[in-house]
Amino acid sequence: MVEMIESWMERVNQRKDLLPSWREREVTLEVNAPPVHNISLIIDQNGVKLGGKQDQHGKIHLTSTPEIVQEILQGNHKLTALSKDTIDISGSYRNVLFLESLFLLSK
Repeated sequence: MVEMIESWMERVNQRKDLLPSWREREVTLEVNAPPVHNISLIIDQNGVKLGGKQDQHGKIHLTSTPEIVQEILQGNHKLTALSKDTIDISGSYRNVLFLESLFLLSK
């Protein structure tokens, strides 16, 4: 799971055209795909990195199976189109849409 996330982070960080649209916004993404423990990512206009501060503002929680998380990271599914039985996602709708666009554009 960590390898998949690191691969996605590398793709996003290599694309300098994706993150300027974040406009000084910082989002913390918490990914939980049992049996893997939570993985925390910080996304801002400078890139995506592991870990970081646990700020409640701009936080998105994503819980699903490792297979679904992999499909999302590959840009094969829209976050907002998956059923609640498949994925549990919480956070502001605006941040979820930004994250969804980042997954889809980083293919």
